[in-house]
Amino acid sequence: MEYPILIEGELFFIFPVSENADKIFGQGRLIMKMTCTHTAAIRDVRPSGEGCKECLELGDPWVQLRLCLSCGHVGCCDSSRNKHATQHFRQTQHPIIRSFQPEEAWTWCYIDEMLLE
Repeated sequence: MEYPILIEGELFFIFPVSENADKIFGQGRLIMKMTCTHTAAIRDVRPSGEGCKECLELGDPWVQLRLCLSCGHVGCCDSSRNKHATQHFRQTQHPIIRSFQPEEAWTWCYIDEMLLE
């Protein structure tokens, strides 16, 4: 089983290893850094709107918004009924989104299932 940890803002995974590995790695752990391999998909994008276009067309509310960093699509989050940001990823395979909320500053890779700096 692996154990995720954050070290100075970077995601690492700790893997238990055999007793013999203590001599090599110390204390039976091997630490591996995880990095996203999809950052090349990030573009300088213009948001498609101030709200979720699909929800606006349906007349549905949303909880929070996400911005596709490949094309600028603004979609609703997975806490919203329609989950348009995730639907957009499934249709386009655009891997990276960021929060489109003014008070949030995080980025997510759907493929690697990890937060980015």
